[in-house]
Amino acid sequence: MTYQALLDTILELIHWYSTVRRKNTQPVNRELYQAVWKEYDPDALLVRESLIEHVWSLPIIATAIFPYIDDDAVDLGDTLTMLAIHDIWELEVWDEIWFTKQENKEEASAALWFLHPMYHSFYMDVERQKTSTWKFAKSIDKIAPEFLDILCDPQITIARYQQHMNISSDEIVPLKLSHKRKYMERNPYMLWFFEYVCKHCAQQLQWIE
Repeated sequence: MTYQALLDTILELIHWYSTVRRKNTQPVNRELYQAVWKEYDPDALLVRESLIEHVWSLPIIATAIFPYIDDDAVDLGDTLTMLAIHDIWELEVWDEIWFTKQENKEEASAALWFLHPMYHSFYMDVERQKTSTWKFAKSIDKIAPEFLDILCDPQITIARYQQHMNISSDEIVPLKLSHKRKYMERNPYMLWFFEYVCKHCAQQLQWIE
């Protein structure tokens, strides 16, 4: 499968499950929409996913990419478990945009409080950040927003980065590459595909300049 075919498959999968009107969204995103367009429309693409929508999308992306990474050290079942639980702490501790986020020691304690003990070992693998499975899961977590940016109108993507980061449209993709590339470097396929997706994002942003 070519990079473009894989990208098209993932976008199609996400699109299929994103056409139903969302029942709830993160408050910060409602505020962002109102700051840019003044009126809140729950169907607007700028209104981003809730936590459950984010967690749901990751297994879809992981199972689409997994057949191509050619890595026997990665356990897909454990990957899906890690992706399902890795952000549960956000129910208690508020999250922020990843590019400006600082380490928060409350995250681990909140996660372990919410999680059944049967999941604690999986979460501790997430915290240790050592295993091949965790590294694949992390790369999926980091690449997932790129697909949503491609699905969104470029003006919405630009508005979101301007609101949170105060950067211009030509700075968005270099920021993605500089902050996320390290999470893809362990696996050649993930790195090549990530760079391909970023190139697609850059082309999309250029279309409105």
